[in-house]
Amino acid sequence: MKNTMDDFRKRVKEARKNSGISQQQLADKMSNLLDNRTISRVSISLWESENVRYKGVDAANLLKFCRVLNVDPYWIMFGLN
Repeated sequence: MKNTMDDFRKRVKEARKNSGISQQQLADKMSNLLDNRTISRVSISLWESENVRYKGVDAANLLKFCRVLNVDPYWIMFGLN
């Protein structure tokens, strides 16, 4: 059985690296969106880490991530375009 959380983590990291920004830059850009909820670099690192048990990403942060990096939420979540 395929581990979908690992696939998710890989797509998160791939999207960020393809955008050419650091984890800190991504966290800053996400934090500057309209709702003023702060995202830390550590959170981004947890989303990408394959060695950490992590509960996941809430929907609001997932959408902010996709907006900042201009990626499709369906691709991030399920690998679908």
